[in-house]
Amino acid sequence: MVSQEEAEGFRTKAATAAADFAADRALVENAETQLSYCTLKAPVSGRLGALAVDRGNVVKANEATLVTINRVTPIRASFTIPEQRLAEVKQRLTRGEIPVTIEVAGAAGFTETGSVSFFDNSVDAATGTIRLKGVFANEKKRLWPGQFVTVSLTLDVKNDAVVIPAQAIQTGQKDPFVFVVNAEKMAEGRAVTPGPTMGEMVAIERGLQVGEEVVIDGHMRVIPGGKVEVKTGNTPGPDGKAQATPPAASSHPLPGTKQ
Repeated sequence: MVSQEEAEGFRTKAATAAADFAADRALVENAETQLSYCTLKAPVSGRLGALAVDRGNVVKANEATLVTINRVTPIRASFTIPEQRLAEVKQRLTRGEIPVTIEVAGAAGFTETGSVSFFDNSVDAATGTIRLKGVFANEKKRLWPGQFVTVSLTLDVKNDAVVIPAQAIQTGQKDPFVFVVNAEKMAEGRAVTPGPTMGEMVAIERGLQVGEEVVIDGHMRVIPGGKVEVKTGNTPGPDGKAQATPPAASSHPLPGTKQ
């Protein structure tokens, strides 16, 4: 049993204590917030580079770079293709992911396979190219950010294609052509439709058959309907066979090569 005055005093003390508790809790939360400013959490996981600042340096928000983080697994490669191949790439995209292969040259060279992950929405008017990106798992961490590599896109696979050395193809007024050596060892010009290129070899879509021979050297001395004297030199050609030495023209038999 207490008086009304004492009851009011107890209520006042309780309210004061609650207010003090709330104020102290606000101070704790503020201290935790201030402490959080002393710890920086990276938005992505990756490998740290060299520290740009040391302990004790004065930095400002959005003006100083503390460290650069590069994601290594997975890793992306940026490359461009000519706009002339844009239609082929878009058509291939309709069939699913495009395989892309990275090759690193050198004594310790290797290849890594991935897929196209980005296709830019416009062509660079200054260079006439369009940018693509490939993503690679890079589980062994052999690829490194900033590294220069050779990128290959696999748009199609042609089995039993007829291929010839690129130097056999000549530029005509209408269409590309090659000099074919017939059974009488006479040269005849024939229009061809070149296909994909791989290294120094070109696949021929139309115009040649397996077993025919084409001139790969000495084109300036070749006359349509004229005799062709096949000579072999000491320098092997791109197919491993010897090339001809001037003034004669050299010919190259077309194998049924898979490309």
